[in-house]
Amino acid sequence: MPISTINVLSLAKSVKSTNIANTNITVTKLEPSPLRKLKESIWLLVIEGELIIDFESGDFKILKLGDSIELKTDMRISYQPLQETVVLSTSLS
Repeated sequence: MPISTINVLSLAKSVKSTNIANTNITVTKLEPSPLRKLKESIWLLVIEGELIIDFESGDFKILKLGDSIELKTDMRISYQPLQETVVLSTSLS
């Protein structure tokens, strides 16, 4: 089977969020979100831009290009992209 390259940045910018074929990885262009409870544990990797993740406790985490984080089930978080931000994510559940 020939190997093909996927331009995930272009993919995310064109459809906002989509699964990458034959994987359990999603590529997403993030937008600001209200505080919400995670239904499953996830792993995020920033592949473009910067992201602030606000936690219900008042803490926050700033992720820059190449940074990743594991977020646990039942955490309440919100996303605040500082610029156009694209992430890869996968469920850990």
